[in-house]
Amino acid sequence: MENHQAGTALIMPRDTTAVLESFLLRNLGRKRILFLRHGGNTEGIREQLMLLGQSRGFAYVYASAEETDLRKALPPLLRDKFPQLVVLEGIRKSSESSSWEKIHGLCRWILELVEEEAKAFLHGDTTLVLLADEDFPLTEFSRQSLTWATEAALLDLRDFQQRVEARLAVYRKKILGIDAPGSAGQLPEKHQLRNYSMEVRDDLQSSPYLMDITQEELSSLKSPRVMAVNFFYPLLRRHALERFFQALGVSAGLSENLESLELDGEYAGQPVVKIPLGDGSCAWIFCRYAEEDFLPGAFPNEKVWETLRGTLHSQDRIILLYPRGNTALQQAARQAEVSMGKDSPMILAMSWEELILRMLSLKRDNRLAYYYKEWFSIKYLRY
Repeated sequence: MENHQAGTALIMPRDTTAVLESFLLRNLGRKRILFLRHGGNTEGIREQLMLLGQSRGFAYVYASAEETDLRKALPPLLRDKFPQLVVLEGIRKSSESSSWEKIHGLCRWILELVEEEAKAFLHGDTTLVLLADEDFPLTEFSRQSLTWATEAALLDLRDFQQRVEARLAVYRKKILGIDAPGSAGQLPEKHQLRNYSMEVRDDLQSSPYLMDITQEELSSLKSPRVMAVNFFYPLLRRHALERFFQALGVSAGLSENLESLELDGEYAGQPVVKIPLGDGSCAWIFCRYAEEDFLPGAFPNEKVWETLRGTLHSQDRIILLYPRGNTALQQAARQAEVSMGKDSPMILAMSWEELILRMLSLKRDNRLAYYYKEWFSIKYLRY
């Protein structure tokens, strides 16, 4: 265990630093226990915690979960008239020293010390920060007692790709029941059709809109092309495609001739859904999931959206869809809007979560509500 002094801050991604700062300043002195699940760079996180804590008048204390008896190690440093920021690192599922019961015991002990503030044993604003490894089930842990709801806060600092990989490992094993060797995001060949929803699988042989998708794409649970088919085909099958455009505020209506609709289309080598609209224009829909850009490498980066605008019909719409948690895609969408003109009707960007919420609020349909709120969201949006 160590007391640290401020030093040179280690480099952390700007987004991570901002998120951590907002979380800490929002909860420091208000919540007694802060859970942080990290995806690496614990040195950078610890340095940031130290600097932010000290800027608010908190003394910084560090300890490892591998300490044999944390209760004996911590008290001498906690007896202080100033609040302490106690950072405990090494909380991992596989570690005997950081078993649920041991960490729960430590948290209960910290809370008891806080309650004895009148005895001058511990400053009432002292906060315990638990740095948990990726495999530690923090969400489940934090729900073990009602105490955590009022005394604890949870922040996941893993990047979007790390969270998706962890989620797909659970989905692959517990939802699909596939325990075969391989990457969390990959399906063995005999299970690849399970990448589609049942609504899609039922019509694979009969629908003109379900064209061949490469085996590589079909094997990936993160495939944006498969995701697009899983999202749009149930709307098409139930003649409810207009709901999608109503949710986006696009009033052109659908073309009476949908023969040119492409669920597996391409633009500049990238997957895109192409839907003809009633005014003779087309909607070019870029469905993305774990990617970091909408058109990576298609054009020189600074010219990508200007070039795209010049190649399409003046009335065409460009629609960018992304998960709310994918900050890289969110920033790329904002940049696209700026490049096209913020108020341009030619481009629309929205998160999958917001889109589903809007779409299902338009008209009650229990079957569609169940499909998008349950099957689709469980697979793609519970990261």
